[in-house]
Amino acid sequence: MPKLILGILLLVAVSSFVAAYPNVINFTSSTTWVAPFNTTIIVEAWGGGGAGGASTASGSGGSGGAGGQYAYLNMTVVAGTNYSLTIAGTTAGGAGAGAQGGNTTFNLTSSGAIQVRAVGGAGGATNKGAPGIGSTLDGIGTTRYPGGNGTTGFTSGGGGGSGAGSTGPGNNGTGVTGGAAKADNGGAGGTGSINAAGGAGNVYGAGGGGGEATGGTRNGGAGAAGIIRISFDNAADTCTYPGSGNWDILCSDNCVLSTPTNLGNNNITISGTGTTTVSAVINGWKQFTWFNTCRLDLATGGRLG
Repeated sequence: MPKLILGILLLVAVSSFVAAYPNVINFTSSTTWVAPFNTTIIVEAWGGGGAGGASTASGSGGSGGAGGQYAYLNMTVVAGTNYSLTIAGTTAGGAGAGAQGGNTTFNLTSSGAIQVRAVGGAGGATNKGAPGIGSTLDGIGTTRYPGGNGTTGFTSGGGGGSGAGSTGPGNNGTGVTGGAAKADNGGAGGTGSINAAGGAGNVYGAGGGGGEATGGTRNGGAGAAGIIRISFDNAADTCTYPGSGNWDILCSDNCVLSTPTNLGNNNITISGTGTTTVSAVINGWKQFTWFNTCRLDLATGGRLG
């Protein structure tokens, strides 16, 4: 028996960048994303930056944290499928060794299976200890780049490594100077300090700089937060049924379905925002999925099923 499904599309506050597909969404906080229709998507994730190390002795600077990973995957999605996005937040600097940056992940909600994971950068040690080193270990994606390395502390704090970009590995810190920003979302590393807390890494994914204490304790700098970018193609089929297979209608095309159509036991999905008007008999579908962000009008002569 044909089945009618009413979907509710979750809307989140996002901003847009230019990417390979025409629809681009950037997520800077954890949320759920619902695939709007059957399509191909690119998922790009940036892990959080590691925090810089603290200094507890004069002239013995903390070391810089490493930048977070970048991970990439091109995949197909089915309309209405839920994905859980976990975005690495800022990693606070403290009075000891710098903490590792958080992971940024893209999971299939129903099973928890991780599709993409960008691991956070390692933190820097205290008092001229080891800096954070960028790595691709434990990342998940067909392309992975490491964040830049932090710098070992000396008479001042060491600089943090930059976050990885979509164009390649992050840049290493040099002396007190954080690694230079990497093209496309790899933030510049935090600056190492003299008699001050280390400088914070810049968005996205940069490591914090090391602190240095002329007296007392100076904290390491914070590692920067991560981000996920999803870009996807338009629906392959919109106002005209292609003659075989499933039919995905993009509501923003404001289609008027005026040609009688039998789907031959295939599925029909209407998603997005706008109006779809049915003025002919559309039948033979196995499953009809309609997201209620789209207005669906039945005109004279229109019938579903």
